[in-house]
Amino acid sequence: MSYTKDKLTMLDKITTLVIILGPMFTQYASVIDIILLPELFLFPLILIYILRNRSLQIWNIKGYFPYLFIVLVLTLLNILIGTNVNISVSLSAFIRHAFYAFVIVTIGRKNFNIDFAAKTIVSVALINAVYGVIQYISYHFFGRILPWYFGFLPIKYGTYLIENQSYYFSNFGFRFSGLFSEPAHFSQYIAIALVVTLFYKSESFRIKRISMVLLSILFIFVLLLNGSGTGFAMVLFVLSIVVVNLRGKKLTTVLLKYSLITLAVFAIVYISTSNALSMGLERILSTSELSSSNIRIFRPFFIFSNLPFFNKIFGVGYANYSEYVINSPLATSYELSMKSAWTNTIGYILVGSGFVGMLFYLRFYIHLLKKTKEFFRYLTLLLGLFAIFTEVPLSFQFITIMGFLSNGITTKSLVSCSKL
Repeated sequence: MSYTKDKLTMLDKITTLVIILGPMFTQYASVIDIILLPELFLFPLILIYILRNRSLQIWNIKGYFPYLFIVLVLTLLNILIGTNVNISVSLSAFIRHAFYAFVIVTIGRKNFNIDFAAKTIVSVALINAVYGVIQYISYHFFGRILPWYFGFLPIKYGTYLIENQSYYFSNFGFRFSGLFSEPAHFSQYIAIALVVTLFYKSESFRIKRISMVLLSILFIFVLLLNGSGTGFAMVLFVLSIVVVNLRGKKLTTVLLKYSLITLAVFAIVYISTSNALSMGLERILSTSELSSSNIRIFRPFFIFSNLPFFNKIFGVGYANYSEYVINSPLATSYELSMKSAWTNTIGYILVGSGFVGMLFYLRFYIHLLKKTKEFFRYLTLLLGLFAIFTEVPLSFQFITIMGFLSNGITTKSLVSCSKL
């Protein structure tokens, strides 16, 4: 089955490249400081889309626009009753969120070419995976830290790590991230590429079996090697999908194609890099103040449980999780020192928009699960896993995944908007 349009235009290529490469460049600012570099490239693409289409067709994602509307209403409600909402934070986050949504339902639906995207994301992931291994070897065998950023581009996020990299790596352990701003973002991108490699097939995109095996080994290897708790979780997720897909297949195929490869990868990583593997396990299983499981999974629920009843229902203001925590007695010494509190999508929505906001988001997510199957459902499940480890609504990788999903929704509702 092919999901590709009849003709791949230059606009399709550029749009697809920006959406696929975007996650790797979100650590950079553009000529306008508040606009990230990949976001800057989206503006002219949207303008061209609007000028070329007499009647704008917008993908009406069931449940998503109501979610955006309700978080805005809930934030305004908090402002009206006197909740200490940082209006500038809520406003900037909402504008970015709405902009991402508009990208998804316009050029992300019409100009995102899935086959070209599949080829590109696997290639970019391969480059980053190989470079990540080189970063690992360089640090552990030669004591040199290879850059994960382009020095000629203006850094927006991650300057603290760049300026204090020797101290940070010597005290907290070295974790490579390819050309991404942090290991978690690297792991998420590699995980998407791994799912594409294993499960996406069309008339125009089909990876040869030997290439699929080698790429899968490499992607799983680097996900474990970089010591990221997120990476370890991604490997478990993908392997669980593999196991489910093995039902009804010949035993020889099962052993040859998946099981032995998986065991070999685990053995290689454990024998040669037991420190990296144990680091990933520790970050996801430990309950210490700085562990991934505490910061990204358990702590958001702790913060939510300590909210006043009104705020549990309606939140404290969109995108105000960090603002609320830092200015409350709940802030830890680490959060105070960093002047920021990290969370995941669940905490982001629960604390920011309360139980009501979470219900609207779940309605949107359940709709995606119901309307997708096979490869596209796996991506939807991966999106749910991302929600445990990162703030999905404001992540550029959300645009990337939704670009793929726009080709796999079994029933799509399009709304035509005539231009004046």
